[in-house]
Amino acid sequence: MRSDSARSRRRRSGEASASTSGAGVVRCVGSGECATGVWKVPVSGQRVVNASGGILPGTVVFESSPRGDEQGFVVDTFDADVACAAGMDSRELVQETQTRTVRGGVRGLHLRTDGGVGHLVRCTHGAVVDVAVDLRPASPTYRLWMTVVLDDVDHRSVWLPAGLAHGYQALTATADVCCWADRIERPEYEVTIRYDDTELAIPWPLPVTGLSRRDSLAPTLAAIEPMLHAWLGPVDHRRHR
Repeated sequence: MRSDSARSRRRRSGEASASTSGAGVVRCVGSGECATGVWKVPVSGQRVVNASGGILPGTVVFESSPRGDEQGFVVDTFDADVACAAGMDSRELVQETQTRTVRGGVRGLHLRTDGGVGHLVRCTHGAVVDVAVDLRPASPTYRLWMTVVLDDVDHRSVWLPAGLAHGYQALTATADVCCWADRIERPEYEVTIRYDDTELAIPWPLPVTGLSRRDSLAPTLAAIEPMLHAWLGPVDHRRHR
């Protein structure tokens, strides 16, 4: 599974969907509003990193162009100039975490309660479907979710700003995910929302075969929703564009 897709759902107000094609532009279809754009900055040789705005405000999808050589390939997976043009400040990234997950396993949906945390996510081995749910109370895409396939073939990565619940499912025998964060991990401020929450109705592509104990005991979105304003506050989505 090498192509990526993005879909979203809003409670009581219809559905929206998007897909990526060509240079990685994310296009919205259906209800809801979405601002998209493409940023390209050429780097050394023929290698180029492209960035496009996702359907959730502030999200950025980075596309890379591998260059084959006698030993395999070389690929630039990130470019700070491209990120800056897309509205992301890579200087704020302070911690990287790597996970390994077996096929069918799900991690998430994770949310930070002390103002949120931004993540730059990439799959370095195998493939995952990455899911983000907008839980910023003042966001125009509140309760919408999007999915992006990340793998070690297309070398796509995605920036998820603070205020999004995040999770992913491994699509291959094993999948390694690297996640840069703009805040140091603080477990006491982390909560999990059920991956199979019926109101979100996220269509995980494979039967779920593994969960951590914490994730298996996660509450529903309805149970934690009254606290979201205190945790994340009103977010001006215009600053993420």
